[in-house]
Amino acid sequence: MNDNEKLGLVLCGGGCKGSFELGVWKELTSLGITEKITGFSGTSIGAVNTALFLANNSIEEKEDIWRSFKQNDMLDTKYSALQVIGFLVTKNLLLLLSFFMIHGIFSQDKLTQLLGSLNFDEEKIRKYDIFSTVTDICGFKASTAFVDWSKLSIKDIKRAVLCSATLPIFNGSHISKQFLHLLVDGGVGDALRHNLSNTPIAPLYAKGYRKFIVIYLSEESSFDMQIQQEDTWFSGAEICRIFPDEKLFKNKSALVRLAEINEELTNERIEAGQNTVRNMIMNSEIHDFHYVKTSSEANEKSINIINDCILLGEQIAKGDIPLNLYEV
Repeated sequence: MNDNEKLGLVLCGGGCKGSFELGVWKELTSLGITEKITGFSGTSIGAVNTALFLANNSIEEKEDIWRSFKQNDMLDTKYSALQVIGFLVTKNLLLLLSFFMIHGIFSQDKLTQLLGSLNFDEEKIRKYDIFSTVTDICGFKASTAFVDWSKLSIKDIKRAVLCSATLPIFNGSHISKQFLHLLVDGGVGDALRHNLSNTPIAPLYAKGYRKFIVIYLSEESSFDMQIQQEDTWFSGAEICRIFPDEKLFKNKSALVRLAEINEELTNERIEAGQNTVRNMIMNSEIHDFHYVKTSSEANEKSINIINDCILLGEQIAKGDIPLNLYEV
């Protein structure tokens, strides 16, 4: 397959709003578009959805998985009331922050169970180019790393996905075998500027992809600076951008609050994702997606930086992502 035939799906991070991506995926599948996708790249909940979309579970099962998440799953604290009181009376704030940076406040048990339950066909996975994003924190430096799934076992793929969705302090972090390296949510560090780590077009672009469907999890108006940056970094690319539209949401918190979830909000986000795609097709004269061409000016600097991020991902993978703090 030549590069012109490659189509990449890019899934942004955005917490509980990620069920919007499932709605988009559901509609793209009904249109036969997902059959044309050859590469995936996801950050945080986008990495989780990448795993979910590629699992052999039916589309109904995937919706049920999203609906099964409750607010309590997000706020399931790891500590007893007595321990919390102990934390509050401590006088060493730096030590306390360091503790929560590593161990976190809230459990990821529900997400860990989800990833453990997904049914993967390894042969199917290997047919695609797939990346997920993590942030490598060492000292005061946060570096973006793109992890190539072709370098990992299925078990380590699940660990890498969990790592990509682990918010420091909120969920803690994972410890790399490299000394003093903490691995956390891929949207936290941004070596690529203007939030491009949370919108991971970069690794597929470096692999030769020039055509993308990108699913964002906030309205288009908040991405003006980022879109300008994408035009500079990803020269010669064609990008179909899918943004949630406020007019499609009855409950505005479904669009805004990334940590709020219940079955009603999930259903609304899924439906909005489906309707967004339907409207885009309906409003197109050719009844297909409109791909916006970026600048044709070559940008070798961006390719070099992206390749460094991919190399860091390979180094992390060789160090066993992550150390066995969580079994999935």
